[in-house]
Amino acid sequence: MCFIIFSVYVCCGFQVRGQDTAVSIFLTRSQLNRVVSNAFGSIVTSFVNNGAIGTYASLDPANAAFSLKGTIPTFPRFKRGANTIEDKINHDTVYFSYLSFALSGNLIDKSYAKLFTGGSLNAGINASAIYNFTFGRPHFKFDSRKWAEIGRQRDMLISQYSSQWLEADRSFSDSTFFYNLDIAQKTLFADQAKLARKKAARDLFSQQFDAAATPSPALADSIVLAENNISVLLSALKKDQKALDSMHISRAHDLYLLSQQKEEDMEKKFLKDYDSLTLKANFMTFSIFWYSLSGGIGTNNYNSFNPNMPFDSQISKNSLTTWHGGLTLNYLHLDYMKKHTLYANLSVSYLRTNNLSSLTAVELDQTKKTVNAGGDTTRQITSKINVYTDPVTGYLASNLTGNFYYLFGKTPSGIHLSPSINFQDNGLNIANATLGYILAIKNTVKDQPILNSEVTLTFNDIFQQQLPKSVFWKRLNLGISFTVPINIFYNYN
Repeated sequence: MCFIIFSVYVCCGFQVRGQDTAVSIFLTRSQLNRVVSNAFGSIVTSFVNNGAIGTYASLDPANAAFSLKGTIPTFPRFKRGANTIEDKINHDTVYFSYLSFALSGNLIDKSYAKLFTGGSLNAGINASAIYNFTFGRPHFKFDSRKWAEIGRQRDMLISQYSSQWLEADRSFSDSTFFYNLDIAQKTLFADQAKLARKKAARDLFSQQFDAAATPSPALADSIVLAENNISVLLSALKKDQKALDSMHISRAHDLYLLSQQKEEDMEKKFLKDYDSLTLKANFMTFSIFWYSLSGGIGTNNYNSFNPNMPFDSQISKNSLTTWHGGLTLNYLHLDYMKKHTLYANLSVSYLRTNNLSSLTAVELDQTKKTVNAGGDTTRQITSKINVYTDPVTGYLASNLTGNFYYLFGKTPSGIHLSPSINFQDNGLNIANATLGYILAIKNTVKDQPILNSEVTLTFNDIFQQQLPKSVFWKRLNLGISFTVPINIFYNYN
């Protein structure tokens, strides 16, 4: 049912986009971050959902479970080739790219009483990473008349930015560089003049030596000395030229770095002004498709009891490793005019897990008796240990899970439906379904979510493959969770 609703609404989403009363535009990264954070602030709960983008902490007291999740925008702010400010705010330059890290854990027994018994806990914990990305474009819609005025002001900002950049480029000068350049050039010219004089002296000595009837040792020494001086001056000239070239190269590099820094500073200022400008408009709708790649690893620690084993081996501590990896297709649509939020996704994953979630632990009392030397006094020390008496088995499975959220109202509340099925390598196909109702408490002044609560009813093993003799009501699980969204708006582009 969830998948049918998901498909129908996707088609409706495209029809809404075609209305004549709105125009599609594309925003800066900080605005995208702000809307995504605010939208999911009312959706996120303790229910595991790879596509949910947000930063939050959640507790499910009914099922003794917790979850933590942190999300950051990732990858470059703009696509390569966006060399002008017009490119940087163009519709195909803003990335939808977010990286999330999640940590979740639970008492497998779903009982807080086990925390205070002194016995070992049956607990599980899982860590995962999720990368959210899209090949499409996020769409905002504003009233066309309002956006026309904002577009005019945006063009004025672009013109102002371009003029400021050209003026900054023309006005650049560096007196220190030109002072050092002047000294280097003067040194080069002085050494060139010395070289010319030494060459003239050498030529004169050579002419006198050749014209003399008898070779003069003094003239020969003068010629040799002149050649040595010329050699020294040639080396000095090479150093002078190298120093001069290095100054020009360094100058070019410094100019490049300075221009990059100036452009970056001015670009930040422009985008901040542009961000403030578009915030003046009233949003109509927002919609986007995206993908989520996820992977994680976890462990389940539990105690088992087998009465058929020797007494010292009946209770054993065990640990099972779990892992998963998968792909999720997500769709989000916000209608700001009607105050409706729809979020749906479909996940396909491959995992290694076990049947602990379908088993129930029992308390085992272990008593140790101590008798004094006289045999007339006995002490008993009793400890409670939580154990599983049924076989615990691990398996590989392909999983298909859907989520459908529909929230409405100024203080958002709505339904959450999530069917799932595991195709296990042991031949069992275990289907579960969860129905939830979400109530989000918001700060109406800042329009930010404060606390989300969700009541869930889960129907386990719908086809009774794992528990063939279990009655209907024993396969129902009631849960309630409280989630605190951390309202990070990622105010950067």
